[in-house]
Amino acid sequence: MDEFKDSELLSKSQLRLWMALYLCPQLGIGALKKLEALLPNLLSVFQLPESELPNYKLSPKQITKLLMPDWQYIDRLVDWLTSQQILVLPFNHMLYPSLLFNTARPPVLLFLKGNIKLLNQVQLAFVGSRNPTAYGSQVTKNFVRELVGLQVVITSGLAIGIDGIAHKAALSAKGQTIAVLGSGLNQIYPKRHLYLAEQIVEQDGLLVSEFLPNVPPVQFNFPKRNRIIAGMTNGTVVVEAAIKSGSLITAQIAVEEGRDVFAISWQYL
Repeated sequence: MDEFKDSELLSKSQLRLWMALYLCPQLGIGALKKLEALLPNLLSVFQLPESELPNYKLSPKQITKLLMPDWQYIDRLVDWLTSQQILVLPFNHMLYPSLLFNTARPPVLLFLKGNIKLLNQVQLAFVGSRNPTAYGSQVTKNFVRELVGLQVVITSGLAIGIDGIAHKAALSAKGQTIAVLGSGLNQIYPKRHLYLAEQIVEQDGLLVSEFLPNVPPVQFNFPKRNRIIAGMTNGTVVVEAAIKSGSLITAQIAVEEGRDVFAISWQYL
């Protein structure tokens, strides 16, 4: 983090405005890209007079939120992010991962804790069974160790099973790993992996989330998490995944985004 100049990261004033934009209802990535194309700078929307805002296809509810954000909540949020050394990258930032930006639905914001240099390095995702066989576990460890030796970053979702095995194998091999969460960074899930998450940051890895810090790990967040794993990586390795599983959703997204997918199936063990 220290290698990046302050000018390359969001200032506190910019972060406040991005939080206000992020909290504006129904202003997703598609709408923001269209709005950005009409403005010299996306944040300049806050400088527009109220009479001009309807010209940018903003609804009355959106206009109200942009004119009167909840600054007390936003300032508490910004203070917490700063105190926890969590960085925020909007989709149009120079440090935003280029592979992810070019996917169908890149997140508007990424909340990051750790080594943000890893975002644009070569990555392979490992996803798979929550209850892998001994063979699947060992193969994952072996592959991760070899990939770390090739300076490949290991990316996964911090889940029980193959995810955790891949993260731990990368750390054991003195490599670097990225954990993408299906919850906010103040709601590490599963709780038994809280220490693992801390280890990842301490050993020059990275935690990634698109959710506000206190968002809980609700079920519909995990497909969103999976699209980030698939979209941010150069390829995905699937280990012993069940037919109906989040791992195969990740693999399907990877295929749709033109990424390589590799499989280790229990059927052939």
